[in-house]
Amino acid sequence: MSTIQSRWSTLFGRATSLFLSFQLIVGQVAAAVDRPRTLQSQIAETAILFLPGSMRELIHRHRDSFEEGVNLISLESLLSPLGRTNLENQLRDKLTATVRSLDAKPRFHDVAKNLGIIASMVFYLSLPEGDSVAKEDLQLVLDYGAQTTDQFPIVVYDRLETAARDDYWEDRLIEAIRSRRSALSRKYSVVRAQIFSEHSGERVSARSPLFGISSLVFSHSINDVASAWCSIWKTANGDMAGMPAIP
Repeated sequence: MSTIQSRWSTLFGRATSLFLSFQLIVGQVAAAVDRPRTLQSQIAETAILFLPGSMRELIHRHRDSFEEGVNLISLESLLSPLGRTNLENQLRDKLTATVRSLDAKPRFHDVAKNLGIIASMVFYLSLPEGDSVAKEDLQLVLDYGAQTTDQFPIVVYDRLETAARDDYWEDRLIEAIRSRRSALSRKYSVVRAQIFSEHSGERVSARSPLFGISSLVFSHSINDVASAWCSIWKTANGDMAGMPAIP
């Protein structure tokens, strides 16, 4: 009798183990399917973590509109100096318009969509620029970065000051993006040849220049997207409670 019970116990234990393993695999596959694939989508998702609670709730409640906005801006919009200038102007206009919509009677699905658009604009304006930077350079950063975000450290540069209202925050934000982009572009121009050499030989590692450049784009964009969103919310007198405690 004890032998039979022991065998049933063993079989039950194995079945339970297999079931749990299956459930774990299903969960991992589902997470992989649901995980944003583009670099800009992953940056936008990460930036949400740095928002006040009420703003996080708005985005989660209107997820479809938010994701639609994230995917509306294309890489072609910044492939020339004029394109970047136009995108900066569009960003400034979109920031102002989103605040005005919140000051009026907001349609929150439209607000969520605008926040997604702003995230992509900020992201694209964070990419390196220069005479030698072509579409293939930027596409390489986008493709490699999208596959590697789980390895990038998130560096927080500034914390939003909520004590006073800044009437020129849009210009200050764009200037900060422009300054970071300029510094990144100088770094990129030095390592561009090495990046393409390493990538063609499939020897990209965490110590490679491509990893470094992509990691900087990741952190720069997260900081600036979160700053843009929080500034919109603060300027529109939104509830700033629930901001994450980051040193």
